[in-house]
Amino acid sequence: MSTLSALVYAENTEYRLIEWIELMPQDDLDALLNPPESVLNIADGSAQDSLDQMGALQTEDEAATRYFSALKSSRVVAEFDGETVKIPGFIVPLESNEEQR
Repeated sequence: MSTLSALVYAENTEYRLIEWIELMPQDDLDALLNPPESVLNIADGSAQDSLDQMGALQTEDEAATRYFSALKSSRVVAEFDGETVKIPGFIVPLESNEEQR
């Protein structure tokens, strides 16, 4: 597809506007929005503030197990397969060099 035809296609396409959290299965979202008390007590940036360290808390209770599963989940909502959607946001670089490029 040429650049011009891609632009024409983009201009004539109606996009369904969705939010990022709509891409997440509801049970994963529920787990992340309701973290267990053991997670809330971990200080940001502390030695315990990592997935590896927090994973040890999974054995304590079902809520912690579900929370950590949701943190590592790559499940998606199948409803959006093949949909033309628009998601508000901005690009965040995952890597950069010393010149911030």
